[in-house]
Amino acid sequence: MNKPLTQYLVLFLSVLFCVFTSCSDSTPLLDTVYFNCSIDTVSHNERMVVFVELESSVEDIHTMIIKNISSEKEWIVENPEIIHDKKNGKYFCGSSNLVPEKDETFPSGEYTILYRDRAGREIETTFFYIKNK
Repeated sequence: MNKPLTQYLVLFLSVLFCVFTSCSDSTPLLDTVYFNCSIDTVSHNERMVVFVELESSVEDIHTMIIKNISSEKEWIVENPEIIHDKKNGKYFCGSSNLVPEKDETFPSGEYTILYRDRAGREIETTFFYIKNK
């Protein structure tokens, strides 16, 4: 192989390596949790909306697991929804369509959100939901 071709090949492979390894290799960062629980007055069906503000790349989102600590009930969100607040330049991920099991309601108490990125890195945060009586 001639020398210039070898140099270009080494340069190309180096650039390729940098491109593929430059993806976020740090633990995802989460900020504020936003949630709301509502009950349809006609059907009495309950629905919860849970979003987390991201401080890391939205392209790396894979899964979120929302779990009630006391009941151990969990909701797995594959490919969470992404909302971009263009005014503030912030990104939020989560689900606007969490529902409890049939004939049940969301339990009050502490919930954890386990966020997992495509590289398998995880971060966990919590929020408290207290039902209005």
